[in-house]
Amino acid sequence: MTNPIEQPAGTQPAQAETAGPQAAKAKSTWGAWLLKMVYGALAIMGILLAIGRIYDATHLPGCDSRRTRDTLRSMLQGKDILGPSYSETREVSSDPNEINCAALLTAADGRTFDLTYRIAKQDDGKTMVSAEWRPR
Repeated sequence: MTNPIEQPAGTQPAQAETAGPQAAKAKSTWGAWLLKMVYGALAIMGILLAIGRIYDATHLPGCDSRRTRDTLRSMLQGKDILGPSYSETREVSSDPNEINCAALLTAADGRTFDLTYRIAKQDDGKTMVSAEWRPR
């Protein structure tokens, strides 16, 4: 005769056994969801980076863009004009393969120059910047 309260070994309530796998499944579902979100964010960032690179490769930088200023700065350093600052920068003319610009250039030592420069797309797809400056 068995006591109605006692149960044979191994027949303990099934609820305790199923709670463990359900909790593990819930954790793995959240982990999988989080992993998908991270991969999705990385994919979106990669796509945006690729679009930016394609845009940069197919479009000329503007007269006042950082790329143009950095190129002008390196050109001017070779001509003994250090620490230039630009003001009154404007686009004089443009077409899809060339932009002509003008600006007032002030060197770190106080000298000022009228700067004209051209940003052009070469046949090989590279961008070229050429510049002329005259003391004011």
